[in-house]
Amino acid sequence: MSRILYRAKTPRGQDVADFVEASSAAEAMDKLVGMGLKDVVLLQSPDLAAFNVPLPGITPQQHARLRAEFMAKPGLATALRGVIRINAPILLVGAAGLAWGAWRQFPVTATLGAAVLLFPFVAFFWKRRYLDRYQALQKAYARGQWDEVRKLAAMLRSVTNNPLLPWDLDVRLACIDARQGRLQAAVASLDAWKSKLADKAPGMFEARLASVYFAAGDYVEHLRLMEEAAELGKQDPSRQVDVALANAKFGDAQKAGNILDALDTKLLPPIAQNFIALVGGVLGLRAGHADTAAGDLKVATEGFFESSLKSQASWVALAISSGYYAVALARCGKRGEARQVVAPVLPILLVHGEKPLLDMLQNDVLEVAQ
Repeated sequence: MSRILYRAKTPRGQDVADFVEASSAAEAMDKLVGMGLKDVVLLQSPDLAAFNVPLPGITPQQHARLRAEFMAKPGLATALRGVIRINAPILLVGAAGLAWGAWRQFPVTATLGAAVLLFPFVAFFWKRRYLDRYQALQKAYARGQWDEVRKLAAMLRSVTNNPLLPWDLDVRLACIDARQGRLQAAVASLDAWKSKLADKAPGMFEARLASVYFAAGDYVEHLRLMEEAAELGKQDPSRQVDVALANAKFGDAQKAGNILDALDTKLLPPIAQNFIALVGGVLGLRAGHADTAAGDLKVATEGFFESSLKSQASWVALAISSGYYAVALARCGKRGEARQVVAPVLPILLVHGEKPLLDMLQNDVLEVAQ
């Protein structure tokens, strides 16, 4: 059972964010619609939601609202607004003590009031340094700065209480090893995680292991593992998007199209819409319909660009989508525009792009060897 984060509107039109317990995205949607909620958006896939843990000191509703706001508009201002809202009673007591002590010239009272007033912000910035390090790690990983990734991973591993962060770090380090020719060691380094993840998030292990084979350039095994992940994780429609993309790139194009046709997009988190457009664009390129492909890939690339402004997690997806979009533009006779699209992301694309895409870019867009 997962605690899936959602946002919706009440029957009176009020915005609400909370968690719903469900074993699948479909069950979560049925529960929420049955409660009379409208415009329901599931903000998490069930596998990630399975690892949600309550935050001490705040209610689940406060936690959900804070996370939903941060997903919509991440940044320091959003986080500080949440800190102020959640700690309003403490801040009022601190401000009152500071004002009273200053007015009555009681320095001890004023000092204690200032300490109470500042404590929530000091605690916030102390914890935020870990988020800053993780964001730095994401940037370094996207740019292929492997030594920096290893250094930051060691720092984060020593302090985290996030149950999924060590898994994410291990997968990233395994992908680095795979890129550097140590595939067997990379795969072996993840073995212990299979049993840890199997019950809570079926298919998660296989899906992330697939990324290790992708990093090594073994697209056959990548596709096989994505298929296995989708079979194991039937409760999570995001897995169907993943396997559709893998098939669109390396496997059965008709199967990829059939998967898209069968998807209930209401059950997917918002970011999945970008991947659906990417699948459509890749399929268009394979079918030789460059105009149609360019339309889908423009939607995907613009979506990933918007996401990349909020989170470095979208940088690699933006680069790959931009690469396919550039190929489509070039095949439409717009090579100059294609080069403009791919130029800003080319350093990331050269690190993370699959060989067939890089070959198409070389032949259709760049003309000059890497």
